[in-house]
Amino acid sequence: MTNCLKIITILSVFLTLTVSAHELKHYQMPGSTVHEVNSKVVGQLYELAVSVPSSYSENTAQTYPVIYVMDGQWNFSIVRDITGKLNYDGVMPEVIIVGVTWGGEGADPGVLRGRDYTPSAIPQIPNSGGADNFLTALETELIPFIEQHYRNNEERIVTGSSLGGLIVTYALLEKPLLFNKYISSAGAFQVFSDDFLNKKLLKLANSKLHKNTRIFIGCGTLDQCENHNTNMVKELKALNLPDLDVKLQLAEGLGHTGVEPLSYTYGLKMAFKRPFFAISESTLNSYTGTYTGDNGFSVKVSAEKNGFLTQQNNGSETHWLAESDTKFYADGANLTFEISPKKNGKHSVSVNAQGNIFNLTRDN
Repeated sequence: MTNCLKIITILSVFLTLTVSAHELKHYQMPGSTVHEVNSKVVGQLYELAVSVPSSYSENTAQTYPVIYVMDGQWNFSIVRDITGKLNYDGVMPEVIIVGVTWGGEGADPGVLRGRDYTPSAIPQIPNSGGADNFLTALETELIPFIEQHYRNNEERIVTGSSLGGLIVTYALLEKPLLFNKYISSAGAFQVFSDDFLNKKLLKLANSKLHKNTRIFIGCGTLDQCENHNTNMVKELKALNLPDLDVKLQLAEGLGHTGVEPLSYTYGLKMAFKRPFFAISESTLNSYTGTYTGDNGFSVKVSAEKNGFLTQQNNGSETHWLAESDTKFYADGANLTFEISPKKNGKHSVSVNAQGNIFNLTRDN
């Protein structure tokens, strides 16, 4: 390695450690609850900021996916805002969000993240190399606390940026069953030596994964992370694991932290992407026709590839994609369309538009 490259590598590690070094201490978003959990594994007090959806208290039988946000002191509010907007668009369901940060007197995220998020000792980062302990704390202390106190389902998503993106990806390599979906922004993969990474990739290749495990890796083209992030994606794809879906997105003209909202947006969209359902042409054709409701509202249905097109009596059109033989959704809008079996010679449908239900029937 040339002296110039050595300088660049040292500088990039320094930037990774110190970026966004202003601590938002004791900040609590309205509508969130902060819990303190003392980790015996790490010997550290952690603060878990938790936000639940509006329906949480209304439907006490419902369970929710949980998104764990690394560096919660900086990214909890960003992820919460993004999930609200994506849910409004019908891209993802309502979720519980957990921001993970450090508590206790004098806790400095700029220092402690260098300890908890790095898998091995790095000369430029004091006390580094504690990632294994942190992942164990997540698995045996922090996540169990959340799952004992909040109604969750089996869907766990983890997000992080920079060193946070490093720990997100390391969690996949080291404990692939800890989460279902992984979102890494500007991951600091330059701290991995080739030998260390190859050993972890080999371990992943021989590990069991959740069905339909997904990892999204994002990076800005103005950031020094581009080559390392691109290489990480190539290495993960080269494993050819049938249950692992890997996606890279490079954001033109964005830097190390500016790319975060974009990474979280597209990462969450990938995490909750509905599976492709190949509906038969004959089934689609059997649904074509005009459906009307008691209020004079009508919808004309015509078959299209893997779904259909509806034209309302107000002239607007909606493209629907098949989720099953009878259920359809509009990509990018909070709209669902469900067809019921024919009764009394009539097909009926239920359209759910942002929680507003419209029932319509077709005479033939």
